[in-house]
Order: sequence, then structure tokens, then C-alpha cells
Amino acid sequence: VLPTLARNAGATLPSDRVINGKDIMPILTSSTTKTPHERLLFFSNSEIAAVRTSDWRLVVRGFYQQFDVPFDALGYWLLFNMRTDRSETTSVWHLFPDIVARLEGMLISARSEFSGLSQQRSLPAVGAPIQLPAGERPGLTKQSYPQLGSQPPIVQPQAPRGSR
Repeated sequence: VLPTLARNAGATLPSDRVINGKDIMPILTSSTTKTPHERLLFFSNSEIAAVRTSDWRLVVRGFYQQFDVPFDALGYWLLFNMRTDRSETTSVWHLFPDIVARLEGMLISARSEFSGLSQQRSLPAVGAPIQLPAGERPGLTKQSYPQLGSQPPIVQPQAPRGSR
């Protein structure tokens, strides 16, 4: 949004840093409907959670209730065809390995581009003790989080064809 705001204010963007943004004024003024972005990134704090193109969305992190779900650790990602499944109800990652590979390349590039992002905010030092409310223990348990296990999982992944 910054390039759009700068253009409308008559301001010049700084040249000593990378500005992650595009001027979307042509879309706002109806001179075009084509986005200037090759891809859009969705963040969960400082982590990239998804990569979106006009036709596809690759989700690599998500939230189920209040818990962060790193799909990397589960061995699969979620791929949605945004032309036919705008509500993102059915992951088709196992059917389109070429699309997954292309979006993964965009993800790797974006992770490299934003690698310093988490250092730009104040984080607790590695190994610093975490302050828990009185009586709480670290870890997810049904006692401290009764909603765990009360809902079905967000996605039932399907194995790639021919793998069983």
C-alpha cells in the first residue's frame, strides 16, 4: 500500500531500502483489473503462512482455533485452486506437484527476502524463561485447553495416488 499512498501524496519513496509493495492506483481508479503482484504473501506474525497467485493458494502454516499448525512438520501443505474452490474446502496438493513446486519456489524466494523481518521486532532471547500464569504448566493439555480434541481436525490429508 505504501507506493500507492506515496503516489497520491506526491511523496518519493526512499531508495535506501526495499519497499515490498506495488502501486495499485490503476486498480482503484478502474483503469485495469489486473494486479501488479505476481504473488501475494500471507503472514502469521513473522512467518509466511501462504503464497497466493491468481489461480492458486499454497498454505504452509495455519491456525486451528488458537493453535499454530506448521504443515511442514506434518509432512504436507494445502493447495487450493482459487478459480474452482474460492472457499478453500478441498486441498489438491497431491494432484498438482508442478504447481506446488512453482509456489514453493516463490515461498523460498520470499523467505529469503524477508529473512530479517523477525529481527526487526523485539523478541525474547533464545532460552529466556517464559512467564506462565500461576498454576499453568508448559505444553498443550486437555486440562489447560479443554477445546483440544473437541473439534475434528481442519483437514483430512489424502495420500498421493499410488502411494498405498
